[in-house]
Amino acid sequence: MLPESPVMTAPSWMAIVPIRRLSEAKSRLAVPNREGYAIAFLKDVLEVLMSSNEIRSVVVTTPDLAVQRHAFGCAVVLEPGTGIDSAIECARNWGRDVGHHGHVLAVLPDLPALQVSELDRMLQEARKHDRSFHPDSQGDGTTCVTARRAIDLRTKFGPGSANRHRNSSITELGGFGRGLSCDVDTIEDLCKAASLGVGHHTMSLLSGVHGFDPASPR
Repeated sequence: MLPESPVMTAPSWMAIVPIRRLSEAKSRLAVPNREGYAIAFLKDVLEVLMSSNEIRSVVVTTPDLAVQRHAFGCAVVLEPGTGIDSAIECARNWGRDVGHHGHVLAVLPDLPALQVSELDRMLQEARKHDRSFHPDSQGDGTTCVTARRAIDLRTKFGPGSANRHRNSSITELGGFGRGLSCDVDTIEDLCKAASLGVGHHTMSLLSGVHGFDPASPR
C-alpha cells in the first residue's frame, strides 16, 4: 500500500508587517545607513512571506508613504504613527473591510534571517491555537503574533512583550528555527543574523562592509 500523502492546506493567512517611518527605523543599530538596513530587512521579510505556502496576502502598515516603493506590490495601509500595536490594529481592520476574517499573522520587519520553511512550520502549528506568539531569541521580546480569527488578533509589542503576551493567556510557540527568533536591533544582533544566513537584500549591504566576511546567502 502506498503511504498517504501529507494533508495540504490552502493558503489562508493574511500577514501584517508594521514598519515605522524609515527615518526613525533601527535607531539602536550603530551603522551609517540605518534606513538602508531597515529597507533591506523589510524586503527580505516580505520575500519570505510572499514565498510561503501558508500565506495568501501580505499587508504592510506604516505612517511613511515612502515604504510603498519597497513593498513589492503588497498592499500598504497608511496609519498615523501612534505605535506598533495600533498600526497592526489598523491593518487588521483594513483586512476586515476587504473581507478577510480568518487566520492573521503580525510579524516584525526586522527578521532578515527568517526562512520560509520555519515560518510555514510555525503557521501550521498556529492553526491549532486561537492565538499564539513567538518570542525572540532572548525570550523577552516577541517576533510575531497569530490569531485564527482576525477579530481576535491583539498584540502587545515593545520591551518585555513576551511576558505581556504570556500573561494574556495565549499560546507560546517555539522550536521552528533560529531565524524566526532573530530580530535585529543592534550590531550584535546583525552579526548573529549573518551567521545564520540572511536574505540577499541584507547580504548585499553586508558584503560592502570592509572586513566583513559574509557567509553564503541562503
